[in-house]
Amino acid sequence: MTGKQEAPVSRDDIKPMPTPQRGLTMLEAFIGLGMAYRDAGAQMLAGQAARYRHDR
Repeated sequence: MTGKQEAPVSRDDIKPMPTPQRGLTMLEAFIGLGMAYRDAGAQMLAGQAARYRHDR
C-alpha cells in the first residue's frame, strides 16, 4: 500500500451502491487487527529467538 494515489477519486465514485458504512469500517478494522497480530507475532518470535540464542 503506497501513500499516494495516481488519480484522486471521490468516495461516491468508489461504491456503486449504498452500503452501510459500519460494515466497511468493521472489515477494515478486522484486516488491521489481523495485520497487527501478524506483526506482533513476528516480533514476539524474533524476540524469543534472540533470547534463546543469547541463553545458549
